[in-house]
Amino acid sequence: MQPFSDIIAAQQTLVVQGNDIPWVKGPGWERRILQARIRDNILVTQDRFHPGFHYGLHRHLAPVLGYTLKGAWSHEASQFPYVTGSYIYEQVNNLHRFYNGPEVSEVIYVQFGDVENIDADGKTVTSRNTVASDLAAYFQRCEDQGIPRPNILG
Repeated sequence: MQPFSDIIAAQQTLVVQGNDIPWVKGPGWERRILQARIRDNILVTQDRFHPGFHYGLHRHLAPVLGYTLKGAWSHEASQFPYVTGSYIYEQVNNLHRFYNGPEVSEVIYVQFGDVENIDADGKTVTSRNTVASDLAAYFQRCEDQGIPRPNILG
């Protein structure tokens, strides 16, 4: 017989079947949110980046962990060292950009806080992404693309 403590732990474990979570599309990328915990400031995403996609200058206000499932990408425009099987840890307040390589890349990210988008001179914050704003944008894209909202809150 299974101990009661194991039964309670199993009931508190969030299980997400990836195939139940829809991908939404943006210009040069696709995303699905595997989990969003607004009160804990945690966002877990699976992102696909199309060849040549890049994201502007930004910094994370808390750690970000990433695992590359396929493809190659980088924080530099000409070399793509983060390849299939690479684990990355993005440091807090480190200004960087995202560059995808010559093929589709797929990465799982665990983000523990907000992201500030910075203008090209590297001095002015132009916008801030929070777990709540990313979740709202995902749900809006679901609605715009005729996709039912998944249960990704935990």
